[in-house]
Amino acid sequence: MVKTYSSLVHLNGNLLASVDLETTGLQAGYHEPIQIAIVPLNSDIKPLDVRPFYTTIRPNYPERQQTNAGYVHGLKLEDLVLHAPDAGRVQDLMVEWWEKLDLPVGKTLVPLAHNWAFESGFLRAWLGVDLSQQLFHGHARDAMLYALALNDKSAFLGLPAPFPKVGLGSICKKFSIVNPRPHDALCDAMAEAEQHISYCITPAGISLQERYSMGICWRPILIADQFDLGLKVHGGYNRNYTRKIFTMSTVAYLRCSTDSQDTLRQREAIEHSRIKIDHWLEDHQSRDKAHKRPDFQRLLQAVQAGQVDTIVVASLDRFGVKDAYEMGKFFSILRDHNCRLLDATGKHLNADDDATVLTSTIGALTSSREQKEKSYRVLTGKITLARKGNYIGGPVPYGVDVACLDSDGKEKWRCVNEGHDKRVKIYPDGRQERFDGKGNLPRKSLHETLKYRPSIVAERVKYIKQIFKWYTTENVTAGQIAARLNDLGVSPVASPLWHQGVIKHILRNPLYTGKPAYNKQSNSRFMEFSNGQIKTAERKPARRHDKVDQIQPEQNDFPPIVSPEVFDRAQTKLAATKTKTYRAPKTAHLWLKGFLICAKCGKPMRAQSGNEKNGLAPGYICSE
Repeated sequence: MVKTYSSLVHLNGNLLASVDLETTGLQAGYHEPIQIAIVPLNSDIKPLDVRPFYTTIRPNYPERQQTNAGYVHGLKLEDLVLHAPDAGRVQDLMVEWWEKLDLPVGKTLVPLAHNWAFESGFLRAWLGVDLSQQLFHGHARDAMLYALALNDKSAFLGLPAPFPKVGLGSICKKFSIVNPRPHDALCDAMAEAEQHISYCITPAGISLQERYSMGICWRPILIADQFDLGLKVHGGYNRNYTRKIFTMSTVAYLRCSTDSQDTLRQREAIEHSRIKIDHWLEDHQSRDKAHKRPDFQRLLQAVQAGQVDTIVVASLDRFGVKDAYEMGKFFSILRDHNCRLLDATGKHLNADDDATVLTSTIGALTSSREQKEKSYRVLTGKITLARKGNYIGGPVPYGVDVACLDSDGKEKWRCVNEGHDKRVKIYPDGRQERFDGKGNLPRKSLHETLKYRPSIVAERVKYIKQIFKWYTTENVTAGQIAARLNDLGVSPVASPLWHQGVIKHILRNPLYTGKPAYNKQSNSRFMEFSNGQIKTAERKPARRHDKVDQIQPEQNDFPPIVSPEVFDRAQTKLAATKTKTYRAPKTAHLWLKGFLICAKCGKPMRAQSGNEKNGLAPGYICSE
């Protein structure tokens, strides 16, 4: 049945929708979209009460990503390859979502975008011209082109250009729009919608102070969705949008460390306090990973935008800080914006009196010590298991399975990976049980152990041997081996295609000699095993440890798939491979590339050579 939406009248039944893509580069057809968001909008250019289309996309050619693209959008290719749906699946889901909109016959989505020429080029290359035209109307609204047109108008009238920079971030700053996650497709799409509202109600050439006095501008807007995606709205607005209504809020923040835990007790404690709560926010992440807690980051954004005056937590520990220094940082933000932090008993946790400051600091120090003590205990246990050659968790490498052995060393069952988050438990008598889903692994009993064993899928063991043979006997690179395996149609199991990173990981893994190795590299946040002892971890991501710090059993835990001699030859060739060097700028006067940091966004500035064709002068510009 055809649905009727509150849309702009002159769209004649078509539906305005904000569209944004994140890609692996700038060249449509060669580079690929890896994240997309489509947000249908009503006649007020606000999100409709329907779920937006928002997903990541697995790249078919991850090796093509431009060097700075990952730095801009922040998406990790390895995560996309392992976890994101492939482009064909996303295309089917998008068509299914579009059909559920039930638009009138012949009607479609009118895109609202920032640089639609860029976005549409990638959509046509991915979806094809026919499907792209079916989903999206040709009369797109392009915020960047509109800004350029206003610049032209101002120049014609002899006025300064209202938009010296026409990037999304710059225009959002011009209109005081706060985007909590720039270069996230959904947040950018929401920012584009708010930006379009600003264009519609703000005359060009009027200063920010004048717009405030005329009642056609507002305090900073917190970009948020309204579709239960974890982004919460902290302010209200009236229906004609001629003035933003500023509403101070009391927000309750709940946190637990993992998805398997729940926050019911925290919620009950806060509700029992009888403090009136306007909005609830919730994260499932460790206390020391504030940057990975999306609702916490949005809460800070709302505080800085002046939209929250009180935060309520069950206890200071649930607020979550890494140490006393981080607590001081967050408390300073709250104090600078006149925001109170209360616990469920009503105690003011960030008050200025000496007793409160001392109590909160001691609490933060205690929290930091508890994290280190727990990390020490966990790491000690892992080292003990690793010295026995036991499987202690993590992704299972290609070519091996995880076998469960009883106290006599007899195999009771084994777990065989069949794809990303797809696995099957196989018993010796041939019975099978499926264990699909994230973290859904078969459990062992108290007196059983988990061990790596060569896979019962003979093809996988065969190609492990073949990879080492090709690399040590032929003049080929890891990338060429990956291409060869893809041409042969060999499945890498955990990802859609082979690439050089996977091959190098296999070539460096001593597991294939029969000796599993633990502590090859460390991402530990608290304690790590280095130089023969457990010590406080360095503040560096993905630290690769020396061979002497890798923990292995003294004897082979299973018959080697690859001989130690072949493995050593592979290590010698890998060590001799030159690391990638970055090309220096062609023009000598751009020698500051890599040294300059943008004062506004804090990211390295990009050098542009400039020429007569593009009409740009040589210099340095913001990478955004």
